[in-house]
Amino acid sequence: MMAAGKIPNATSIDQVTESSVASLKDQVQVANFNPANETYIDDVNGNFPAGYTAIGEIKADDSENGVYLVNMGKEIFTGTVPTGSVSTGGDSRGWMKVQIVRTTDGGYKVKYAELGATTHKELIIAKNTAYNYSFVSLKNNKEVLIQPEKRNGISVSPYLPILFLEQEAIFMQIL
Repeated sequence: MMAAGKIPNATSIDQVTESSVASLKDQVQVANFNPANETYIDDVNGNFPAGYTAIGEIKADDSENGVYLVNMGKEIFTGTVPTGSVSTGGDSRGWMKVQIVRTTDGGYKVKYAELGATTHKELIIAKNTAYNYSFVSLKNNKEVLIQPEKRNGISVSPYLPILFLEQEAIFMQIL
């Protein structure tokens, strides 16, 4: 699971530093049983079109699109769990900073970097009418196809950070 929070007054991804978001890191958490933290995750009821998402609407004017601090969650635990016990995750995957802007052809540019980086990477995501959603892997630096085409049925997957954009969405998933 992941969480994301808009970084106040940030409009340039490359100007965000570890020290500029130190206090926000304590807030952008998931599964900490604090109801106030629901603003940092997607609608817990799964009602994305009518509900809320951790990342806001992508505006036509690039300067109006915020930079988000993304808690990448935990690795899958691979150790031994004693009988009768539970392990909810492995080591931390760290933090990313992400900014999404529109492209001139109606798609999206996802700018992203590890929190300590001074430069960023970019992925161009074209709208694909054959699919309901677009997915990106920030870890593997690419768009990924993980759902069937619209005509092939429904894909249901819990706990994916999602961004709805006029009946389309970009999902960020760690693969």
